[in-house]
Amino acid sequence: MLSGVLSASANLGFEFGEPVARAFGPETHPVLASMARWLPVYWGGASVVLVFSVVQISRRREWGLLRAPGAAREIGWSLLAAALLVLGLLPYGMGAHLMGPMGTSVGFAVTTAGSLLVANLMGLWLGEWREAPPAARGWLRAGLLTLVVAVIVLAARA
Repeated sequence: MLSGVLSASANLGFEFGEPVARAFGPETHPVLASMARWLPVYWGGASVVLVFSVVQISRRREWGLLRAPGAAREIGWSLLAAALLVLGLLPYGMGAHLMGPMGTSVGFAVTTAGSLLVANLMGLWLGEWREAPPAARGWLRAGLLTLVVAVIVLAARA
């Protein structure tokens, strides 16, 4: 539940970041300027993660692990995941702008539902749910069906 609330808070940061987009000037295309709205959200989040990581690594005296075999590869994967997260939100920002006043409401719900659908369908395809109890797989199917119905209802009302 906390994850859901905090992820919605990121969308609030996008919604109220309009002054950042306007700071790029009227000559900047509105769709591109809307991407700048993510800057305060992600710089804030990245700062918290960096400070927390440095504190934890220092507290545990584990700086040597960053030189361990395979550490560079793992750091690279982490940076790639962060870049893909940001790049994945670019289409949302463009779509939210193009949808107008409902963009950050409907667009965020559809984007989040789509992410959950894709991630869980990939998990099913890759066999992550193979060992799960039948009741858990039933809850997964019910949840995914609920997301699909919700997106259809939102699309019909938008």
